[in-house]
Amino acid sequence: MSKVFGIPSNTGDLLFCECESRRELERRILKLFSEYGYNEIITPTLEYYELFIKNKSFNDDEMFKLTDSKNRLVVLRPDSTVPVGRIISTKLKGAAFPLRLCYDQNVFRANSLFSLKRDEITECGIELVGIGGIRADVEALTLAVKAIKKAVRGGFKLEIGTANYFDALADELLLSESEKDKIRGIIADKNFALLDTELEKYGEKARELREMPKRFGDISVIDGAIKSAPNEKAKDALLYLSVVCKKLAELGYGDVIMVDLGLVNKIDYYTGIVFRGYIESQGEAVLSGGRYDSLFEEEGVFLPAVGFSMNIDAVNSVICKAPAVKVPDAVIFYADGFEKDAFELFASLKSEKISAELSVFDSLASTAAYCKKIKAKTLYSVTESGVKEESF
Repeated sequence: MSKVFGIPSNTGDLLFCECESRRELERRILKLFSEYGYNEIITPTLEYYELFIKNKSFNDDEMFKLTDSKNRLVVLRPDSTVPVGRIISTKLKGAAFPLRLCYDQNVFRANSLFSLKRDEITECGIELVGIGGIRADVEALTLAVKAIKKAVRGGFKLEIGTANYFDALADELLLSESEKDKIRGIIADKNFALLDTELEKYGEKARELREMPKRFGDISVIDGAIKSAPNEKAKDALLYLSVVCKKLAELGYGDVIMVDLGLVNKIDYYTGIVFRGYIESQGEAVLSGGRYDSLFEEEGVFLPAVGFSMNIDAVNSVICKAPAVKVPDAVIFYADGFEKDAFELFASLKSEKISAELSVFDSLASTAAYCKKIKAKTLYSVTESGVKEESF
């Protein structure tokens, strides 16, 4: 007996309508991005290891590593945003800003066996590069809302926070970078018990940081946080977030916006607003993004940028839950020498939006048995007697 092979942990196959559904989802999202002036790019699946490790955006154990023919260390692309920076500093050097770029490609991240997250996912996203300020942030957030609306018909929420608020509260405690990363990770994991333990030694000084993950709700959450903000940096971050949320409400998105001041990301390149999108029947975020003004660089000049990516696979798992083989409405059997007539009939049915397939069986009886098995509606037979139609 030959060995039956499974697939690696945290991976998955897509079958039949799952493939069709995902392609259609990608098409709709890319069309939306194009309508707003975003130009598509595709980056290599393999990138040099140093590209991702130099700015400490990713942990070493999150990346799949290989060596090339010259024994250089390369990785399967764990992110699409960082390669955009590489393109800007090379292929788009000297381009006029702002740049509107979009992508639709797979990324690879090594997750724990118990995370229930796939190691390979398809991301469809945008990058608005070379411009800061509230207009760019509102455009990115508006596109995020529109992208989710294009993807699903059900309810959804877009949670918005700001990385600057966490940084301001961490500054109060004079945390080292490693301590800051640790606290950020704990908050990202929503481990409130561990957070209390880690902050216990700072006493009352850490009160706002301890309360930060609990500040969740409508825009009034921001007003409460402003009143108890420990420094001007924290107040400025909150005031900016308040203005962004009000502008989104004015655009008609107030009912899908939630404020989450405890929203942080383990990827530490965010420098301003951060946001995540959630849809019904899907526990994990299907969209995430924010502002990252220190990530892109051209000739020594840091470029402000904002963007997001949608997890196409997470959305698709909600849209298409029961993969099934597509059954044609009609099957066409033809006798030897009547191939041309059969193909003309096939084209005619297709023009009438009737799905059909040509029989590969040698006999009409075998074709009829096949039609009954797959539950096709109609059998056409093309012979010297002409075209006959049989319904099932």
